Amino acid sequence: MKDYEKDKEYWDERLPKYDREGHKVWSRVAFRLQEDFLRKKLRKLKPSSVMEIGFGTGRVLRIVRQELPNARIVGHDQSDAGLEAATEKVPDAELVTGGWPAELFGDEEFDLVLLVEVLLHNRWGDCRNLMQEAMRIGKKVLIVDPSMCGEIQFTGQGWCLV
Repeated sequence: MKDYEKDKEYWDERLPKYDREGHKVWSRVAFRLQEDFLRKKLRKLKPSSVMEIGFGTGRVLRIVRQELPNARIVGHDQSDAGLEAATEKVPDAELVTGGWPAELFGDEEFDLVLLVEVLLHNRWGDCRNLMQEAMRIGKKVLIVDPSMCGEIQFTGQGWCLV
């Protein structure tokens, strides 16, 4: 079984329970801090188009819609298990599931690309590919990941943690 198929199988099983079962108390606290951070960044950047890679159940997409009521919102996830929940949260978002459809998105098509808690769920090679693709399709990229502290910027020669 290919890595993509294993990953899809894992998320197809896990995502339907994600919102319904809730999160541990520490996760709720972490999510609240993360959501506050995202809201501040969205207010500061004011993008007119946002792409979230790894939209899961739509938790982050809902925040984007609340902060940016007129923005174009697009999400991609390899699993279609969270599609229904995400659609309920943000009915007007353009949601794509399955393998990465690179041909669907043009260079710098989005003002902002979000990778929120995505990298920690991927293999290093996949992380590098995700970051490169995010840089290609986005004018700016915001990575929010508990495995990293600080903000990541692309320096023109590589990624650095600042």
